Amino acid sequence: MIRPESVTLKLTSAIVLEGAIHRAGTLVEVSELEARNLLDRGKAELATTQNTKPAKQNSDPTEAELQEAAAEAAAKDRVMKQENMDEAAFGALSEKKRDALMKQARAAIDKEAAQ
Repeated sequence: MIRPESVTLKLTSAIVLEGAIHRAGTLVEVSELEARNLLDRGKAELATTQNTKPAKQNSDPTEAELQEAAAEAAAKDRVMKQENMDEAAFGALSEKKRDALMKQARAAIDKEAAQ
């Protein structure tokens, strides 16, 4: 079986990957498809020797990072369910389309929470 190439990224904001919260500054290894998704959304940058100082891996995420990561995951989940798509289809969306769908989902979630 051909394994997809993996890419090492440095996160620029907290995200949820495989059910775990990863803080900004953390290095993560993801598939090319997920890397493109994170890079397009401004959630990560390519890891280089210049930008990869060791991050504090053992410190707990802040409340704001937890909330942001949870909101991002909920919006992505909502988009994927509403549009009946899997991870690959979500990653294949254009940056503009993905951003618009995520913005709509976050707005709907915020509106529901306010009621």
